[in-house]
Amino acid sequence: MTLFACVEQYYLTLVSPAATGLVLPEGVYLLTSLALVAGLVIQLALVLVITLLKKPLGLEPVEQTSIIYSNSGNLIIPLVSALLGPEWIVYTCAFTCVQIVLHWSHCKSVICNDVHIDVKKMLLNVNMI
Repeated sequence: MTLFACVEQYYLTLVSPAATGLVLPEGVYLLTSLALVAGLVIQLALVLVITLLKKPLGLEPVEQTSIIYSNSGNLIIPLVSALLGPEWIVYTCAFTCVQIVLHWSHCKSVICNDVHIDVKKMLLNVNMI
């Protein structure tokens, strides 16, 4: 799932729910904001823990990033849709949006061993659009 697809899902679900036929729970904007914050906190906590443990455990860059970043787009969205219903997908998209940005910034810098993050190149990446 691309960042564009996540934003499109937000728009369809939050701005024009009549287009999707979904009945949104009360407080959906607050819950979506909380999902974004929770996704960011979870990812930053994982980055911190792995940064502290990479030397004692002897983790290679690919091992570090495989622990930090899950397969959320292909796994979490269908599971949440099947278990909780389609109106809950917007919250998984919040987590996925956080993870996509971190994939193309932090993950790339760890794997390439490059501390410089080119924001323009990241945002214009085909995978982000």
